[in-house]
Amino acid sequence: MADRCDALAGAAQVISAMERLWIDGAGVGTVGRLTVSPNSINVVPETVAMWTDMRSLDGALLDARREAFAAQVRDVAGQRGLRADVDLLSREEPLSADPAVCSVLAEAADRAGRPYLRLPSHAGHDANQMAKIAPVGMLFAPSRDGRSHCPEEWTEPDDIAVCLDALAAAVIRLDEELAP
Repeated sequence: MADRCDALAGAAQVISAMERLWIDGAGVGTVGRLTVSPNSINVVPETVAMWTDMRSLDGALLDARREAFAAQVRDVAGQRGLRADVDLLSREEPLSADPAVCSVLAEAADRAGRPYLRLPSHAGHDANQMAKIAPVGMLFAPSRDGRSHCPEEWTEPDDIAVCLDALAAAVIRLDEELAP
């Protein structure tokens, strides 16, 4: 066992390093996809390709954590006799939602009579691209147990209807305010 160069065991350490890196809540880090080769039950994994995503509202912190993560990958590889390449596929500048849009969305939620939270989403969505040409804000419907982007995700139809009503009211109000 000590002589193995197990790329998957190294990847497991790297995944744990990602979790430790963001445990303070200053952003989020996700290892969302692995490709293991040869991917056989009785063969020591030789290669692992790993895709990660890191997001924060603080661009400087995001860059620092990306560098720290790359250093962790190199350290794990060095300790295990593995080779590691770290490539940055993309980097989006963090954005904040427009305060005026958020206020209109909050007022619409108030009128709907539902409790709401203002929260940073760290979500990329299309908002990152739209913010380059117009003010943006987002309205999220609650998912059961906070689960999203997974098979267990479920939002009650009534919650969807309330959000749609609030969104429609907000769009109408913003249109009236922004119309020439």
